[in-house]
Amino acid sequence: MTGFAALISRLSHPFLVPVPTLVAALRLDGVGWSAAIAWSVVCIAVGIVPPTLLLIVQRRRHGDRDWYVTVREQRFGLYALGLACLAALIAMARFGGAPRLLLPCLVAALAATAIGAALNRVTKVSVHVGAATGCALLLAFLAPQAAPALAAAVALVAWSRLRLSHHTPWEVGLGAGVAATCMAASLAAFGV
Repeated sequence: MTGFAALISRLSHPFLVPVPTLVAALRLDGVGWSAAIAWSVVCIAVGIVPPTLLLIVQRRRHGDRDWYVTVREQRFGLYALGLACLAALIAMARFGGAPRLLLPCLVAALAATAIGAALNRVTKVSVHVGAATGCALLLAFLAPQAAPALAAAVALVAWSRLRLSHHTPWEVGLGAGVAATCMAASLAAFGV
């Protein structure tokens, strides 16, 4: 079971899950393929590549393969860079004519990342579960019939993080709660 949990954790990495989610969400919202792909590429280049490069540098510096950054004190730089990248993406979306759904998604991600960074001073937050929850909530909002399957997927991610002993139930709950609150509040605030 540990091997299966590790596979689920790899597939649900917070740098990976938002990519197909964004394409699917934009398509479900009526955005054409070319615009959905183009904005996804922008989000990958600005929001995912820089933190991924920092993660690689950190892992090499620490001489380990802790790609999930299980040591809370090693997450501060990733949070800071993530916040800067999300702020840049928000500016690009706001002034670059992004599809209507992109801005509330980025604002939700920024808020969840800021809360996660603040909480990281005293406890870890499961970013895996947070990303899965935020993405699932967005897709369930756009395709309500998929909500049970999406909830099951989030539960599977939560189980994997617990099974691997990377998080406590409290940290998994924090990840889900923060992401769900930020996504729901952002969608409501933008009137989506």
